[in-house]
Amino acid sequence: MRAHEEAAWVALVDGRVTGHVSVGRVEGDLADAFVRGAGRPADRLAIVSVLFVAPSSQGTGVGGRLLDGAVAWARQRGRLPVLDAVPSHGAALAVYRHRGWREIGAARPTWLPADEEPLLLLALDGADGERDVSGPGPPRA
Repeated sequence: MRAHEEAAWVALVDGRVTGHVSVGRVEGDLADAFVRGAGRPADRLAIVSVLFVAPSSQGTGVGGRLLDGAVAWARQRGRLPVLDAVPSHGAALAVYRHRGWREIGAARPTWLPADEEPLLLLALDGADGERDVSGPGPPRA
């Protein structure tokens, strides 16, 4: 795991890894932008990252189960789930928005090429607009 990561899961289908997600502390280049956009201190946020689903498993629910597990992990710790997304990945953005993620800002980390659009910053509020401590638990893919 990377230094900021606190938990990670993989999805297995027929013994093959078909997906992955991690969640951890908000720090580094994007921390200030997430704090401003979410209106919460960094220690009350949890970033969902490295969400990947193999092409052969896309559209099967694997990614949703991984994402749900990462969100549940964050909420069980009283933290708001956040993530960053590349604007040109329209399909991923559509999925996040359909699942209730809202845009809270944009940021240009130092590693992003100058010719790329800034990353979109997203957060997933609970049903009451605050954290929701209920959830499905760790993913089972």
